[in-house]
Amino acid sequence: MIFENINESTLLISIIFLWIWTLFSWENYKKNKNGFLVTLFQIAIICIIISLFSPRYWDYTKTIDSEWWKITFVLDVSKSMDVYDMLYNWWNTSRLEAQKWIISQYIKNNIYNQYSLFAFAAETLEILPFTSDIWLFQTILLWIDKNNVSKYWSEFVWLFQTLSDFVENEDNAWTIVIFTDGWEETEISLKQSVIQKIDKHNSKVIIIGLWTETGWYIIEWQDFFGRALYKTYQWEKVISKLNNQVLRNFSSKYNFDYYSINDLDNLDNLFQNITDQVNQVNIEKNISLKRDISYIFMSLFIILFTLFLIFENIIWRKK
Repeated sequence: MIFENINESTLLISIIFLWIWTLFSWENYKKNKNGFLVTLFQIAIICIIISLFSPRYWDYTKTIDSEWWKITFVLDVSKSMDVYDMLYNWWNTSRLEAQKWIISQYIKNNIYNQYSLFAFAAETLEILPFTSDIWLFQTILLWIDKNNVSKYWSEFVWLFQTLSDFVENEDNAWTIVIFTDGWEETEISLKQSVIQKIDKHNSKVIIIGLWTETGWYIIEWQDFFGRALYKTYQWEKVISKLNNQVLRNFSSKYNFDYYSINDLDNLDNLFQNITDQVNQVNIEKNISLKRDISYIFMSLFIILFTLFLIFENIIWRKK
């Protein structure tokens, strides 16, 4: 059994339920009440906590004929990606979290593909080779940040050199999706040998610029109380914006597709553009399917908690 809904909200709610569980158990222990009632209540709380995390289990495999896509996602983890200027549901999030959220949502809607994962700043790292294990990919994606690299500015020549070497070792075509907010240089050139490798089997490159028009300050680090301390230059806070025109010119020069986004509220067009660009291969493959069993634990909670209320009422009336 695995859990697919582990996030800050579910963890917070679980802590609240556990606090109630502990408080109730302690109070009843002191009063030496009916152990059966306490057990019913405890098991009921445990069931609802488990249901919050969307438990799944694999129970069968299925052979399908489908269009199979191979997509490499590349995350920019340079310091400027810590800027909190991406809008989502009226709240700001960082460019780094925006990248991860976009990738996560795309994968949820296209679960039968193979995905690989890279992170880059001044160095480029292959985080995960091509895999069909979506749960594994999502788990690793969750923990990607600037700590994966040792140098924090964006180095695109090295990125494309690494990607071209990766492409050369593969047999099938795929799509490379690069998230970034640009770089300082106004001109950048790639070796022809790099472009030839990337063009092998008609592979595609999509560059997605994350930005707002005004930009925002770069976080240098956070103090003990979680307050952000910003990067400064000559006593002024450094503002990070998207080098939009540079990215457009670079993409046009090498016939890459380029899109820029500044909020996360409507990504349908972006997802459709990615899907339109991917190279599709018709294959027959076996997939392992898993069922959502949250409703079982929720039903157990309702039954057990109802029984707890009934028996407690009976005991209270007898008193």
